[in-house]
Amino acid sequence: MKIHVITHCLHYTGGSGPFRRYVMASRSGYRVTGTDGSDFRHRERVAPIYNYGPLLKRRIRFVFMLHLCVWILMFIRLLPELCLRFGLKTRLLVEKWPFPQSNLWEYVWCFGSLLPTIFGYLSLNRNRTGLMRISIVGTVVFGLGSVIVGGFQHAFELLQYYETRRPRHLFYGFPLIVIVYIFFSLCIQIHGFSVYFGYNLYYLWSTHTRKLR
Repeated sequence: MKIHVITHCLHYTGGSGPFRRYVMASRSGYRVTGTDGSDFRHRERVAPIYNYGPLLKRRIRFVFMLHLCVWILMFIRLLPELCLRFGLKTRLLVEKWPFPQSNLWEYVWCFGSLLPTIFGYLSLNRNRTGLMRISIVGTVVFGLGSVIVGGFQHAFELLQYYETRRPRHLFYGFPLIVIVYIFFSLCIQIHGFSVYFGYNLYYLWSTHTRKLR
C-alpha cells in the first residue's frame, strides 16, 4: 500500500530497467520539465494579479462610463448658466430653463469629480498606482463630498415636500426635489463602487510592486 501511494506521486521521465527516472509531480499534476516545483508558491502569489486584476478593470471601466453619463446630464443642466457667465447671450434660455438657479455643490461635483475619473481611467493602462491614488482621493473629496453637502443643503426642502406634498419647483410636472435625491443616490453608488474597485486595484498593484523590489 505504501509503495502504491508513492508511485502515484511520481512521474516517469525516461530510462529503462533499474535506471528509470522519476520526478515529483506538482500539486495540480505533472510539473513542467526543467522546474523542481519550488516556484509553486510564487505562482500562487502572482496568479491573483492576472486573474482578479482584469476583472476589476472591467468593472471600474463600467463604473466610469456610468459616471460619464450622469456627468453629461449635470453639464447640460449647468450649460445655460455657464454660457451666461462667459458672456454669451442666453438670458432668455436661462429664464425659460425648467431648473432653479444652480448651487455651488453642483459646480464642484461637475468639474471636481471629472478629473479623478480621467486619472483613474489613465491609470488602468500600465497599472499606475500614483494616478489611481489621486483618483480615489479626488472621488472621495469632490465626488462624495459634494454630494453629501448637497444632500444636507436640500434636506429641509425634502422634509417640507414630504409633509405638505407641495414641491417648490417642478420639472415638467414632476417634483424636482425627488429628481435631485435620485441623482444623489446614483452618485453615491457610482462613487462608492469607483472607490471600492479603485482601492482594490491600488492594493493589488502596490503589493505586486513591493514583491518585485
